Amino acid sequence: MLKTYICVHVHEDGDNELTKRELTKEQGISLIYEGDLCFNVSVANRKLTKELLDYGNEPEDIKKAIEYIMKAPVNESCIVGKV
Repeated sequence: MLKTYICVHVHEDGDNELTKRELTKEQGISLIYEGDLCFNVSVANRKLTKELLDYGNEPEDIKKAIEYIMKAPVNESCIVGKV
């Protein structure tokens, strides 16, 4: 069964990219092994915010990025701080 997730990829330059994806649980787990973290949209706001704060992002940038990606279509991406 597919569920909607917000996945975080940390680039080598330090940028945090958020991507909205529809994945099975197994696909989400495999992305973890590739270095991405995936958050179910039902908990993404709280847990994702905490994770992005831990990465050193500014609260206002996090808020804008999460608002953007939650409204975005599946497979859309954005960089935190550049929305």
